[in-house]
Formats: sequence, structure tokens, C-alpha cells
Amino acid sequence: MKLPSPIHLPLLQLATFAAAAGSAELHPRTAGVIPPFNVTDFYGQVRPDKFDDAWWYWVEFNVTIRMGEGMAGCYAWQTTSSNTSIDTSIPVTACTEDEAIFWAFTVGEGSYGLTVGWNESMRSILQGNTTIRGTDFQQGEDDGVQVVFYNGVGNLTLPVTQILED
Repeated sequence: MKLPSPIHLPLLQLATFAAAAGSAELHPRTAGVIPPFNVTDFYGQVRPDKFDDAWWYWVEFNVTIRMGEGMAGCYAWQTTSSNTSIDTSIPVTACTEDEAIFWAFTVGEGSYGLTVGWNESMRSILQGNTTIRGTDFQQGEDDGVQVVFYNGVGNLTLPVTQILED
């Protein structure tokens, strides 16, 4: 299928760790700050698709998170938008906002997200395979998609790239 003109998606050259106490963005490996989690094996992509005369954009990513010490909390996935559907292999349980990591997806001016947390006994590896589906995204040069991991202390932002043909 031939897709419409591509959305311009900024590709972040470095994942950044933003400390909550300030606005400076610090690279986790050079800032002298050890993040409470380590993200590996990450990839992301966006796939436009036309359905019922409307454009849908699928944001897909796989990620492996290695938990750090002292990260007691919850273990959950939940959507924050009625226009978002989530397909994930991670079971859903109760999760409070201050315990969770927030995975934020932004496309243009739209924002769609879900939360995930963990408990102390699950410190090794957490894997997620998620598809986000939303409608009526406006296309423009400033449109972009990013994934943000937030743990109450700071955030780690990773890039999402685009597939141009299905």
C-alpha cells in the first residue's frame, strides 16, 4: 500500500535523563546520575493506515527494562485516552500514579499514553510489546512521536522512527 506524504519524525540522537529538580537534560551515562532503570533493545516505528476514510497511526515499540534496586511499586498497563487501544503481553493490575512509569506517546498535538510499574520482586527484566492506535492525527512538519519513561524522579526519552510503506 502506498502511504501519504511522510510525517516528519525527529530522531533523537541520545536518550536523555531529565532530573526532576531542574530543567537540564543529562545523558545517563555521562551525567554521574544512575537512572533507576536501564532501557535496552528498544525500537519504535509509526505506520499510517487508512480505515473508513480516516487515517490511523499505529505506534509500535518493543523494549526491555532492567529494574534497579529499591523500585518497589506496581505492575500495570493502562490507557489514558479513549481514542487509544493497547495490545500488550503485560498483565494489568492496579497502579498508582506516583509509583508508575509513564509511557507517553505524542503525535503532533495529540497525546496518548499508558502507565507501567513494578514491584521489588520483579527487579530483573520487564518486556513490553505495545501498539497504540489513534484517529485523526494532523500531518505537518512539526509532527513527531516519542516514548517517555517517567518514574517520579526524571524521564528517559527514546526515539520512534517511521515505516513509509505497508
